[in-house]
Amino acid sequence: MKATELLQKQHRDIEQLLERLETAAPEDAGAIRQALAANLVAHTVIEQEIFYPAAKAHAPDLVLESLEEHALADYELARELGAGDASHAKATVLADVVVRHIRKEESDLFRKVEAALTNQEMAELGEEMAARFAEVHQKGFHRFLAAALVENAPRMAGRPAMRKPATRRAAPAKQKPRAKSGARAKVRARAKVRAAAKATPSKRIAAKRATAKRAAPKATAKRRAPTQRSAAGTRKARKNTQGSVRRRAAG
Repeated sequence: MKATELLQKQHRDIEQLLERLETAAPEDAGAIRQALAANLVAHTVIEQEIFYPAAKAHAPDLVLESLEEHALADYELARELGAGDASHAKATVLADVVVRHIRKEESDLFRKVEAALTNQEMAELGEEMAARFAEVHQKGFHRFLAAALVENAPRMAGRPAMRKPATRRAAPAKQKPRAKSGARAKVRARAKVRAAAKATPSKRIAAKRATAKRAAPKATAKRRAPTQRSAAGTRKARKNTQGSVRRRAAG
């Protein structure tokens, strides 16, 4: 089957599904909507991946217009799929976009491609497109439709780039209440004890020596004090003895 014949056959299937969707009861609309999406998305994929590249050299403007119409059809299809209940208005708009695209494609683009390519080339394109259509149909339309919507999303000129959400800063740690003077002294003493415990042997020896040097003058003063008191007592005893001797001699 030639490529244009395959596409025309798919066009007729899509048109029938659109007509059924516009008049479907609410309980039947969901199944028809899913069947329409599966066929329309797979049809769009094979046109854009295989048929349009082959036709672009012979009708570049028509191919560009068809791509824009595909973008509109994808958008309207996504809106129709998002409708919870049967939406006559959305189904009508989708049908208008798709049918207008089909009519223009068949009357203008297909004629130019058929005139430019041989029957053999058209048959080879048709075979490749049929295989790809079955593959996309089997994988499901959701991934392909989502990718098309992202690719064709409007881009406004001069729109500032989206900023990343600001990271939440950690709350400052609460400061502990300051201890009183006595408590602070105890804390410092404990800190010194912990530091001494963590110190290396050489540091501990040096700390002990420094402590001994500071304590040496106090110990010397304490030793000297009793010696001075005993010397004064001795002198006083001598004076008393000498006085008593003189009194005895005088008597």
